[in-house]
Amino acid sequence: MITNVWQAIDTNATLARAQPLLQTVSVELNQLKHLVHQIEDAERIHLKERDAELHAKERQTMVLFLFTALAVLTFLGYAWWWVRKLSAHIKVTSQQLKESEAIFSTLFYKGPYLYGVVEQGTGNIVMLNDRAYDFLELGNTNLSGKNVDELPFVHNQELKQSINQRIKAGEEITGTELAINTHTGERKWVALTAKPMPLQGKTCMVITAADITARKVAEERLLYLNEVLERKVQERTAELSDYKFALDAAAIVSITDADGNIKFVNDNFCKTTQYTREEVIGKNPRIFKSGYHTKEFYEKMWNTIQAGNVWRGEFRNKAKDGTLYWADTTIIPFMNEYAKPYQYLVIRHNITDKKTAQEQLEKLNTELEAKVQERTAELQETNRQLESFSYSVSHDLRAPLRNITGFTQLLEKQLNGRLQTADHELMKMIKDSAQHMNNLIDDLLTFSRMGRKPIEKNQLDMNLLVQSVIQQLTTGHSYKAEIYTDPLPHCMGDSTMLQQVWVNLIGNALKYSSKKYKPVIHIGTNDVNGQTVYFIKDNGAGFDMKNAARLFEVFSRLHTASDFEGTGVGLAIVHEIIQKHGGRIWADATPGEGAIFYFTLGNA
Repeated sequence: MITNVWQAIDTNATLARAQPLLQTVSVELNQLKHLVHQIEDAERIHLKERDAELHAKERQTMVLFLFTALAVLTFLGYAWWWVRKLSAHIKVTSQQLKESEAIFSTLFYKGPYLYGVVEQGTGNIVMLNDRAYDFLELGNTNLSGKNVDELPFVHNQELKQSINQRIKAGEEITGTELAINTHTGERKWVALTAKPMPLQGKTCMVITAADITARKVAEERLLYLNEVLERKVQERTAELSDYKFALDAAAIVSITDADGNIKFVNDNFCKTTQYTREEVIGKNPRIFKSGYHTKEFYEKMWNTIQAGNVWRGEFRNKAKDGTLYWADTTIIPFMNEYAKPYQYLVIRHNITDKKTAQEQLEKLNTELEAKVQERTAELQETNRQLESFSYSVSHDLRAPLRNITGFTQLLEKQLNGRLQTADHELMKMIKDSAQHMNNLIDDLLTFSRMGRKPIEKNQLDMNLLVQSVIQQLTTGHSYKAEIYTDPLPHCMGDSTMLQQVWVNLIGNALKYSSKKYKPVIHIGTNDVNGQTVYFIKDNGAGFDMKNAARLFEVFSRLHTASDFEGTGVGLAIVHEIIQKHGGRIWADATPGEGAIFYFTLGNA
């Protein structure tokens, strides 16, 4: 605008005419300057306001930035702490999961229980643990993929079918006891539990089984022992009843209180003493004194029974009519909770006749002793001749037996190819009969030697002797009997002879129990009145006790040869050996339930 004005002055106006215009221009310029100054002042004020506003916004921005940065740092710190905590938790959880998996794996595969997984519906086996394979004795056999119907381990087919159907149907099974025949044929027992459970997208039956074989064996053993105990109790009850009857019939019985006053007498007491019950009840036994025994005799008797000990002795008493009689007497004290006698049981036997006969017996003893010596010499000579005859006959019989066997073998060789099946069977029967006769001769010779052989007594460890015989009899044989042996006391005896005793008795127990499903043999001892009684017990064929008298006779057999082989001489040999040791042997048996043989060795 200023430039245009000056151009107008230079070209159109004169200096005179330009004077008012210049004044106007000057005024305008001043106004313009004033306006510019106002604009500049306004601009400066505006700039100051903008600067203040910018500074304020910068401060706000800085505060917001600092607050935001602090918030971000706080968030990052919390996030870092939370991530570390979560990482540690994940690490601990992972370790716990690994430990749980290890524990589960150990329990499932190596634990004491049998585990299996079976598909519901199909009955196909998914998996079994190691314990199941070991229990079934399968070795390297793998049952995965097999169907439960194909398994041969359950002998009871009806029970097997029922359980398999319930498993396929997904029914829960709890604690069913089941007999199992393992891969090797051993019989075992399990308690079976099955529950449905989803597994890897399928509905499966998880089967758990506990091995209860030991318990079932113990139960069978306990049942057997209970039956034996019940039978013994019944037998003993019958015996006690018989004893009571016999005691009342044969003995003089009375019961007194602690002071000796009579409380009870039986019929024999009244018959012997000639007193009625009314006359003796409440009285003291001193009314029967005959004056024969001393004061010291009675004092010793009373001291014995008042101390709680049984007294045995002989009384010479006086009956009501004055007659004297002898009584063999046993006085048994009954003790209370304070260990004091509260009554006495007195058992007497009238031995008057015995005492009377004793003098005559003593007189006859001298004559009898001489006769016994004479008779003993005759018997010894007879036994010697009998043993010589038996030995000679046994040897003479061997030659024709050898000829029979040899000629039979020669005949088979010469007629080779021309003999029929029946002919071979006849030849075998001839040879078997000859061998059986040869065994009879061997046993007869053994029996004959036992009669002549003197005893050589030594201190013997009966435990080692029995164990060596058991090993000898079972090694290489198919016997499956369970043999229990109690500790046996040492003894004095002939080791060779007693070994023969154990060979025959244990051999018989193994033989006659071999047809049992679970043969059991028990060897031990009892102490009877301070004497050792050896016994060997089996649960085999047993025998009828009415034939027990023939048990130890030579060639006597209580079972047929078709049932059990043998010659019938073994127990006769045992009887001879036991007698040589000054002992005795006897047996108790029940047909089909087994037998018990007892023997003692006297003072050997």
